[in-house]
Parts: sequence; C-alpha cells; structure tokens
Amino acid sequence: MVVKYKFVVNFIKNHYFLLFLSFFIVGTLFLNIRPVFAIDYKNLTDTEKRDLGIYFVDDTPPPAACGTSPSGANSGAIGPNSYVLGDSISAGLHNDGIEVKLQAALGGTSTVNHDSGRSITQPGTEVKQSAINAADSDKLIIGKAGTIIVVLGTNPTDDPFSENLDLLYAKLKGYAPSAKIYWVDIGATRANTAAVWSARNKIIYDAAKTLGFTVISRYKAIFGQDKDPLNIQPGLAIPGSSDNVHGAYPQLSKAIVDSVTNNGSSVSGGSANSCSCSALAGADNAEKIYNYLIGKGLKPFQAAGLMGNMEAEAHFEPRLVEYAFSSPPHLSDTVPPDQNSKGQPGYGLIQWTSPGRKQGLRDIATAKGLSTGNLGLQMDYLWQELTTKYKTVYDNLIASSDVESATYIILHDYETPSDIPGQRPIRTGFAKTILAKFGSNSGSGGFGVISC
Repeated sequence: MVVKYKFVVNFIKNHYFLLFLSFFIVGTLFLNIRPVFAIDYKNLTDTEKRDLGIYFVDDTPPPAACGTSPSGANSGAIGPNSYVLGDSISAGLHNDGIEVKLQAALGGTSTVNHDSGRSITQPGTEVKQSAINAADSDKLIIGKAGTIIVVLGTNPTDDPFSENLDLLYAKLKGYAPSAKIYWVDIGATRANTAAVWSARNKIIYDAAKTLGFTVISRYKAIFGQDKDPLNIQPGLAIPGSSDNVHGAYPQLSKAIVDSVTNNGSSVSGGSANSCSCSALAGADNAEKIYNYLIGKGLKPFQAAGLMGNMEAEAHFEPRLVEYAFSSPPHLSDTVPPDQNSKGQPGYGLIQWTSPGRKQGLRDIATAKGLSTGNLGLQMDYLWQELTTKYKTVYDNLIASSDVESATYIILHDYETPSDIPGQRPIRTGFAKTILAKFGSNSGSGGFGVISC
C-alpha cells in the first residue's frame, strides 16, 4: 500500500499539468464547467447570462429619491455640466466668460449655444437655428447637463410666446429629465417694446410656477432688487449699452452664478426634479381641487364656480374619457388619440378636446415624468392655461363677485359646451353645493403640488 501510495503521489507531481488539462477537457465537454475570465456582463444577452450559471451584481448607483440629489451634485442638479441656450444676450455672456465662471462654480464642462436674433421657434442670423432646433442638435450635450440656463424672449418673433415656452421646456426636460432649468427674464428697456417685454416676463414667471423652473432676473441684476420685471420702466438706461437691450453682462453673469450655486435671489417655481413630492391636501379629489384653487388665491365662490363646471365635465375624475367615444369604465391614464378633426374624445378634469390643448397636457406630463391622468399635473396645467392663454378669463374670474357669475365666466369663455343656456343652471347648482360644502376651508396647495 505504501509503494502504491508513493507511486500515485509521484505520478501527480510529475504529470499535474496533464491531469489538469484532462479534467478541464472533460468538464468542458460533459459537465458544462466554464473557465472563469473577466467578463463584461453588460454586453451579454440574457440567455448567455443564464448559461454562465452565475449571479451578476449591477453596481450602477440607483437614481436619487425624489427631493434628493446624487452625492457630489451642485444645487440639486444631477451633475456638474452646464448648458446655456440663448440669443445675442447669451453671446454677450459668452464674451464675458460665462463658461469659465460656471466651470469654476459647478465643475464639469460648460457649453453656450448662442445666436443673434434667435427666438424659441425662429432662427437667428449667424448659426441660423431656432432654439428648438439648437436643442435637438445639442441633445447629447443637454442630456449630460445638470444645469440648463435659457436666455430667450427678448426677440419679438415668437408668438404665441407662452406656447413656445412650454414647447421648449418640454423638449429640454425630455433630453435631461433631472436637470435643473433656469430661465433668465428680459432686462431690456427700449421704450417702444417695454410693454411687450413686461408681458413676456409675466408669462415667464407664471410658467415658472406651473412648470417648476427657476427665474434668474436680469432686470433686477441690472437695476436693483426693488425693481419689478413685470413692469419694465421704458427707456431706463442699461450701463454700457447703446440700445437699452444689450450690455451689463458682468452683472448678469454674477446673478447666474449666484443662482446656480444658491447664493442669489432667483425666483423658483418649484422643484426642477421630474416630480414634486408634496401631496394635494384633501379627503377626495373634490376637496383636493378646492384647496388647490384657494391656495392659488381664488375666493371660495370663485373656486366653487370653476369646480361646478369641472363636476359637470368629469365629476373630478382626471382620467375620464368622453363617454360617447369610449367604453366602460371610460378611464385612461393617457390622453386617447383623436378620433375626428375636433379632437374628440375629450379627456380629463375639464374634458380637454382640441388637439393643441391635449398635446400641451401630454408635453407637460412628459416633462414632469408623470401620467397625463395625474390629478396634480392636470391642476397645474389648468392653472397654466388660465393664467397665460386664457388670461382674460382668469382676470374676469378674479373680478367676479358671486358664485353665479364665476360659474358663467368659466362656462361661457373657458369650457364653451354646445348648450350653454341649458348647462348654466346645472353647473350653477353644482357650484353652490360645492361652496356650501367647502366654503369654510382655508385651503392649501399652490404651485407644484404634484402627487408623486
């Protein structure tokens, strides 16, 4: 036995390589034992992964929770890169070295895409791209940016400005869903255009509240924090400017850097994340909607007048699809496709029907990363419509003095059903019931109250 044992030991010592090779071949052919090499598992198919018979651990960091920022990020942004999109004002910022200043403040790279005479939808005179087209061309750069700064609105070739603003915002958020977006207001003071620019600033500030971006005030950076950009003083001299449109770029550069590093006094419209984590307050949809509207500043009877119409349209169900064009339960989390030239079926809280209005709802839902059937999203979209495209309706609603007139204003000028005389008493009755039920609520809400 001793002799046999020594023979075996000596054989293994002298022939270990042949033995290893034999086991390797047998295992590979018959036992499916795989050699272990360094494998880039991300390039393997699911079948190949299963064949390997081992577990894989993906060490990619999970996305940040709503309301938090990834480690090391600046100002709530997902990364240090910054991107500026604008007109000749951006060209002035470029000449002032805004890229270097942003890199010093945030780290990463900084890109400025500027073109004199550019607007959101109209090309400029040099690059000859509109802002929409420039964003498409730069989508890979935008997708890597944690901070996006828009400097547009001064050039008057962009009506309807509110719709084009919504369009550009949705596109930018589509390319960079978690980036923080800033919009620079208009600081030009040329006398014959000051009123137009004041109105556009109103649109910018209102959109900030509904969409969730942050406004950086060029007007205040130049003329002082006590100045009102919604009431531009015609002819106010911009330092170093010959046309009261351009100039004062060092002041604007400072305001931008201060804002993106949270050292400034920019005006925020809410979180720039894809959703806001504040829930609408209330026991049911009706109470949530009422509290939202009171939080926006409506009087109880004005909120009730608006809601009386909403009850008639959709019974406060944001997913409701027009009955005549859908099957039970008539609910959808997405806007249904149009079935005729009118845009039917209607959809949502107020049964939006026209193709343009429904597309606007889709765009904002995409930008915020929510379904179009989200209650908070639809309330934000409704409020955006009232305070921009339907500003006259909003002004008349604010000026109304009782529940009957508030209901009729929304019925006649905002909802516009086919049978207004027949609907008027029905909707007024709904409004009075709502007022009696919720009239004592102090309300809560305000902008950005999206339910995640």
